Amino acid sequence: MTEELSKGGLAVVAENLGKRFSGNLIHPLMENLLGISREGERDFHALRDISFEIKKGEAVGILGENGSGKSTLLQLIAKTMMPSSGRLRTNGKLAALLELGSGFNPDFTGRENVYLNASILGLSKSRTDQALDDILGFADIGDFVDRPVKTYSSGMRMRLAFAVQVFVEPEILIIDEALGVGDQFFRKKCHEKINELLNGGITFLYVTHNEETLRQLTNRVFLLHQGRLVLDGGVQECVDEYNLIMGQRRRTHIPDLARKSELDGRQPDPDPGSGRGARILGVKVFGQEESECNHFQPGDSVRISLDFVTTGKFEGLSAGLRIRNKEGVKIYSWATANQDASFVSETGRGGTFAGAQEGGSGFTVEYEFRCNLGSNLYQIEAFITDDHHNSLDEKDVLDWVSEAAFFRVDVDQGDHFFGGVCDLGMKAVLKRSGRHEPGQGQVDYGRLYDGYWALPDRHGSESFEDASAVVSEILELLPDGRILDVGCGMGGLVHEFSSRGFDVLGLDPSRKAIDYCRENCSGSFETGSVLRLPFEDQSFDTVVSTDCLEHLAEDDMPLAIREIARVARRQVYLRIATRPDRDKKWHLTVKPRKWWEDLLLGHGFRLHPASQTITPFESLETEKNDATICLQKIPSEVHLKYPAKWLLERRDLHTDMLRESNRRSDSHLARYQMAREASPLSGQVLDVACGMGYGSHVLGFGRPELSVLGVDMDEDAIEYCNANFSTSKGNLRFERGKVEGLTERFPEAFFDLICSFETIEHIEDPESFLRSVQRLLSPNGTFICSVPNMWVDETGEDPNPHHLHVFDFLKLKDLVSPFLHIDALYSQIAGNGMKYPDHPRLLRKLDSNEKLEEVEAEWCLLRASKR
Repeated sequence: MTEELSKGGLAVVAENLGKRFSGNLIHPLMENLLGISREGERDFHALRDISFEIKKGEAVGILGENGSGKSTLLQLIAKTMMPSSGRLRTNGKLAALLELGSGFNPDFTGRENVYLNASILGLSKSRTDQALDDILGFADIGDFVDRPVKTYSSGMRMRLAFAVQVFVEPEILIIDEALGVGDQFFRKKCHEKINELLNGGITFLYVTHNEETLRQLTNRVFLLHQGRLVLDGGVQECVDEYNLIMGQRRRTHIPDLARKSELDGRQPDPDPGSGRGARILGVKVFGQEESECNHFQPGDSVRISLDFVTTGKFEGLSAGLRIRNKEGVKIYSWATANQDASFVSETGRGGTFAGAQEGGSGFTVEYEFRCNLGSNLYQIEAFITDDHHNSLDEKDVLDWVSEAAFFRVDVDQGDHFFGGVCDLGMKAVLKRSGRHEPGQGQVDYGRLYDGYWALPDRHGSESFEDASAVVSEILELLPDGRILDVGCGMGGLVHEFSSRGFDVLGLDPSRKAIDYCRENCSGSFETGSVLRLPFEDQSFDTVVSTDCLEHLAEDDMPLAIREIARVARRQVYLRIATRPDRDKKWHLTVKPRKWWEDLLLGHGFRLHPASQTITPFESLETEKNDATICLQKIPSEVHLKYPAKWLLERRDLHTDMLRESNRRSDSHLARYQMAREASPLSGQVLDVACGMGYGSHVLGFGRPELSVLGVDMDEDAIEYCNANFSTSKGNLRFERGKVEGLTERFPEAFFDLICSFETIEHIEDPESFLRSVQRLLSPNGTFICSVPNMWVDETGEDPNPHHLHVFDFLKLKDLVSPFLHIDALYSQIAGNGMKYPDHPRLLRKLDSNEKLEEVEAEWCLLRASKR
């Protein structure tokens, strides 16, 4: 048999091949044990009556929709499955890559599996020893070669399996879609190896859905459809037919009008008996003039004319073109449906063909584009489709013609010098010159500030008057571990920290500054740049930077912030100038506080809970020359789970004000800061309707003897609270619960402070809530709350659908006074809003004799006590 095939130069021959899978468990046993073949009603025919011959050295692609029998055919050829009918003969040593990792023992190492597979494929141990280095070098899986295969990724298994198959010197190589796994560089290496083997005369069979890969690796294609070989031909011919099958797979058959024929001599009637159809009559290419043209240069105008006729009416008629180069690579594909999708008419998607179809119709569609293609010969494919239900994803292919027209592009390298398939019109602008090292940035800051600190009025000076006051302010953040001062200058802060016993390091790009520090200050100092901090991740508990960042170019700022975030474990203190320096040349980035906060909050930070201890609410309005910004680092896993987008989607009801930079968030934090100042240092605090928990975090920060409980009914909010703010020391915790059930959950007189900010207006029965507060407060305990002040639109109604009540100072006072003694009322204005657009930030205590109905306020705040 093999001699017969060899004489004919054949590698594979199939004659009336079929494969049936029985739906009855008994029938396969009867066939295997007794030789009795019996068909059942539930049998599935994966292949029917397949016949072909493959010559040695041919590269054959196998194409077809899912379930068409492609993999079954390869398994029959590879002899891993026996046919149910017909005859199959092969001539040559087979190597098959059918399923990812098939033939591998998962408990064996990669090296052991190489020997196992090579022996199965007929290679001796000595021959495998010789090929081992080539196999492992090609697979390129490093140290994993001596680890169990069960620890490999799918890409690594594919690398090793492919390497074994191609280096065992096969005569027939069979691959079933495995090259779709892995990175593009390895796929390119695989393609090159296959082409090398093809040049050596092997026979290659390959299953894929990728048209470009078929064109690159094969010169003949089998098209399977519903288990039958419907076409055995060239790559383009079979790809076209496959596209038609996929486009019309919802129909019971492929209409005759879809069969390909030459454009010349086509009849204008697509199918007189079908009722609906289309036929392409001609495709022509024109240049700028009206005459036909097939030769262009970059920049030329190209017009393509498509003539076709239809019978019947279509809801989603679309006419399109596809352009390929001579290598078969698709350069561009576009259809009128792409254009129509951007607008809608009453008759469907509307657009190009709306209202133009009644009975038999003829159309000419012109396409125009500016030629920016590289030198090559290009073919034009034309297609007519019916897009179902105005969907670009569902369509019937009515007609499709490959090689409908051709044109050539020649590039004059003197005028249009570029590489690749098209000219993107790229431009280059020199932004800087000179040597550039990674992390160096836009400016050589070391040289620049050597000059700065050499100035007589700068040498030995600091930008702040009292280093002790600045350090005392930083200590409000409760640093616990090493401290890094970035841009330490003349070393005043490092010296002060060191004198107080802290482990502190000063860093500056200027050698002159560091030399001065080492001679005159206590502490440790290094020369280095904030753009490339010479430290491991999270090396410092606290990073401090005063009057440094504004000296960087704006383009360098993101890198500087990323580096600070990388080395900081817990928190950051920044003092940044927001005005030009007196020489108007040293501050390279002059921006307001909000610009800096937005930048920093976008790099994994939130505002520090002690922010308004250091910079009180109203002082934010009076900042003139600099801004002090205190930040906490959000754990990376929490930041990934709860990105800014997650918060934005819930902002109508809840958000984390520590992760926002605006007047509204400042106002919310100011209320909790006021509550913090009214809170005892130890005892029990309840934050009612705590939302995302940021306020509870402000209340509990740095007070281990104070137990703070946040309660909210929203499950997502409580999960966020626990992930972001629950402390290991246990003084801050969160529970899910409703306001109405507080008295059932806690004993009487249990809490020393109860907060309820922007909660009462949401409660159906506010009096019942105040009764609960009265019961839960300890003697002399404090209650603090806030409500929007007359939050109504021009109709007199509250525009917030979640608000059930509208309050002003009088209504709030009347609600609370029957239950608690009112100690103080406060007016708060965020400013720059709809109600008071020109008003500055304000939080003030009202005088007892003020007329409450005349007080300007966006929010009414109240502090009361139980007496």
